[in-house]
Formats: sequence, C-alpha cells, structure tokens
Amino acid sequence: MDITHCGGHAYLTLVDSGPSRFAIWRPLKHQSNANVVSQLESVFLERGAPEEILTDNDTTFRSRIFEQLAAKWGVKVRFRSAHYPAGNGIAERCHRTVKVTVARKGCSVAEAVYLYNITPRDDCNAASAPANVLYSYQVRLRGVDRPAQHDPSESPYRAGDLVWVKPPGARCDTQYHKGTITGIISDRAVEVDGMPRHVRDLRRRAATEEQSHTRSLGSNSNDEIPTVVPVAGSVQEVRSNTKTDNQEMGSNMGGSGARSVSTGGVERTGESLEERTDDQET
Repeated sequence: MDITHCGGHAYLTLVDSGPSRFAIWRPLKHQSNANVVSQLESVFLERGAPEEILTDNDTTFRSRIFEQLAAKWGVKVRFRSAHYPAGNGIAERCHRTVKVTVARKGCSVAEAVYLYNITPRDDCNAASAPANVLYSYQVRLRGVDRPAQHDPSESPYRAGDLVWVKPPGARCDTQYHKGTITGIISDRAVEVDGMPRHVRDLRRRAATEEQSHTRSLGSNSNDEIPTVVPVAGSVQEVRSNTKTDNQEMGSNMGGSGARSVSTGGVERTGESLEERTDDQET
C-alpha cells in the first residue's frame, strides 16, 4: 500500500503481493489521515481485509487513527525500510506502469488501472492477467469479447404477434392493454411496442375487435338483401320527409275535394235555374 500522485491528484494504491498482482487505486480529495483511512476501510468493506499490509513510513500510516483501523479489522501492518523504495517494489512497479499508460494513451487513471489488471503478465496467456487470477471467472475485455447472443427461436413469441399486456400493479379486474411484439430479447423477455417486457406479463391476442367488425361487414355485403343500419340523423330525416309527404297528400286531397264540391254546387245551381225557368214558362 502506498500514496502516489498522477496528473496533480493523490491516489491511495493497493497491490496484491500474491500471484495475482491485482491493483486498486482510490482517488483522495484531501491527503488527510481521515480521508485515507475512510478510503481504505471502503476497500475492506468491499473486498475484505487482508492479513497483512506492507507500507512505507508516511505520517498517515503512522497515525493513531490508522492504527485503530488496523486493530479493528485485525490487520498486521509492516513498514519498509526508510529511504529505500525498492522495499515496496511491487507497488512502485505498478505506479510506473499506470503512469506511463496514462501519458502514452491520454486516458484516465481508472482506465489505465483497468488495462493493467486485464493485461496478461506473460503477454500471451489470458489466465495470467491479474483480474483473471483474482476472480473465479474470466473478465470480459472491452472491444474484444462480443455481447451474449440469444437464440430467438427459444422465445415463445415472434415479431408481429398480437398480445395483451398486463399493466403495472394490475389486479384481478384490471383490463389488459393491447400491444404488438416488435423484437425478441431473450427466451424470457421481448419488446412490446419498443418497451422490454417479461413474457409472464403477456397473453396472446388472436385478433382485434376492429378486424372482427371488418370481417362481419364484408360477409354482409355478399348477401342478397343488404342490411341497413339506421342512424339517428337518418331516422329524423326519414320522419321529417314522411311528415312532408303526408302534408302534401293531405293538401292535394283537400284541394280535389273542394273542387268536386264546388263543381257539384255549380251543377246543382244550374239545375235549380232550369227548374225555375220551366216553372215561369208554365
């Protein structure tokens, strides 16, 4: 363990002295005893405390708060010889490698530490990389390893399938929403209208109501007797037209009756005149 500077910033560095040589760099806002102890304890909480720590004779590592932390976690602290950097050669070599990588690639310190941990120590065998030695699995390399590919044939759905989608917090009487499968993510997840959903929240939907209504209208159009669907506006128009026709028929009938009566009156008047003329002659 040591404290080094890179790019004008202080870092608390820890390097595994075992076969892995795994490195951890934590930035320090202030190179104070409390800040260093806080960062070191966060590493202990994340990865566990080691049995022994080899460090230099910095005043921070000689402070009372640091001794209390070591006693709390049961860690033995060893100090290297003063004015002899080679006494902690593993940490010093890590510092030089990371700083050279930052200078040559123009990357951040975090990325340089990442490259240090995934680089094989023998330059050929990936299993010798610090990260692969430390962990029980092989670390995926950015830009080298491809994303995991899922076989879409394992999914119970296909793109274009019509489904019912369960809304969040749905109950037994909640109505499902309509949706369409737009993509397959895995055997347990699909995209419904562009949104990833789990297959347990989906139900198959055979056909929409609009398609059923269209089919019913198409079958009715082939019949000999067309089906007339009355509309409120058309019924009112039919009723108004009926009233108008009745009024016209009534007026026509009334006019013809008046003419017949008047004609009959004229005829009766002519008959009465003829009778009066005959009486006078007699």
